[in-house]
Amino acid sequence: MKLTAKADIAAPIDQAFESLCDPDRLEQTVRGQGGIIRRNPIGPVEEGTQWDARIAFRGASREVSFIVTSLEAPMLMRFRGNGAAFDIAVDVELAVVDAVTTRLTVTTQGAPKTLPARIMMQSLKLAHGQILARYRARIAEYVAETEAEMRLS
Repeated sequence: MKLTAKADIAAPIDQAFESLCDPDRLEQTVRGQGGIIRRNPIGPVEEGTQWDARIAFRGASREVSFIVTSLEAPMLMRFRGNGAAFDIAVDVELAVVDAVTTRLTVTTQGAPKTLPARIMMQSLKLAHGQILARYRARIAEYVAETEAEMRLS
């Protein structure tokens, strides 16, 4: 299943990319949702940076590892994740709208690896509209938080 959300950030592309790449902020987002996350190596986000996380999904605690597979500042970040049942791809793309506005496009795609995961994916596809609406709302919330933090800086 593929989910895509777009949002405009009221900031130049370099500033928006820097804020979105802040590893502490990324980790804080996971912790805010009740997850546990650990980065390896500690330091700035770069290709090869990996996170091991435990997150709640569909009522169960799931372990997943994410790695940054591509980082092309200030336009692209690609993450690939894998867990026991799913492979996950997250692409974060930024594009210049004008001098003070950047368009963020986040695409998440999950692929089941097991039969129970395939069955779960079918139930998720039935609720695709609701899941997409929540996904887009969460990305919009993240952008609003990012803009607020940039104003305070």
